[in-house]
Amino acid sequence: MSSTVGAILASSPKKGTPQVAPSTVLVRNYEIQRYSGGRWVVDSVSDEKDVAITMAQSLLKNGKGAHGVRVMAVQTKPTGEFAQITIFRRMPGEAEAAPAAAAPKPAPKVEVKPQAEKRDFKHVDPPAKSAAPAKSRFGGVMLALKIAFLVGFAAVAFEAIHILGK
Repeated sequence: MSSTVGAILASSPKKGTPQVAPSTVLVRNYEIQRYSGGRWVVDSVSDEKDVAITMAQSLLKNGKGAHGVRVMAVQTKPTGEFAQITIFRRMPGEAEAAPAAAAPKPAPKVEVKPQAEKRDFKHVDPPAKSAAPAKSRFGGVMLALKIAFLVGFAAVAFEAIHILGK
């Protein structure tokens, strides 16, 4: 058998497996997140639940997840819509919890986030600065210097006109 025929046979679906339209295929990944700076930050992503939980526990042990870790099961549609559920979470000071619950089975209905809420975890905008300008302690000093400069310039101009007028 040639390699082309073998590749075609290997990629063709087996008999008895349901055919799913490509537009309805859900992709499930597991995000390992650590709690840092008051928010959850994606540390890594895995395709397998057990590997993701082991990686989260490793983050706790080596101190990188000192403020907390969690594993999120994320189902994504080809359209970019996604749903997520926490399957493992550990914060400092919490007692060892029972084994994590099994990841949910793909449901026919998926919680859909609006198009505007798609998030790019790696590229987060910095927090917005306040609109009110910060008051400088030297604002009064700068104003006094400007006034003194103008008074001095006016005195020099007056003296120059007085000397040239003689």
